Amino acid sequence: MSYLPGINVMDETAARLACIRLRATCSREEAAFLLNIPPKTFDDWRERGIVPPPIPNTKRWSVALLLRRLEGEAETGTVAPANDLQAWRASRGKA
Repeated sequence: MSYLPGINVMDETAARLACIRLRATCSREEAAFLLNIPPKTFDDWRERGIVPPPIPNTKRWSVALLLRRLEGEAETGTVAPANDLQAWRASRGKA
């Protein structure tokens, strides 16, 4: 009897998210996709300070920093008690 390894099949969205998460930086469009919001909302959140600014002198964002912010950490690395992202999610039943 031969052993056949399992095939891991993921949809296009999951594959795209996995590719973004594996890199150190991402574009504005990729950052918005990672956060599951439209690019226009990403721009609004950036202006309001909900998401971090791009890496200095670039148009790229740190994936690690975006993911930490998504989990509720402030830029200092401490956990924010209630940030705008959490409030926004809660208001839409996505907490």
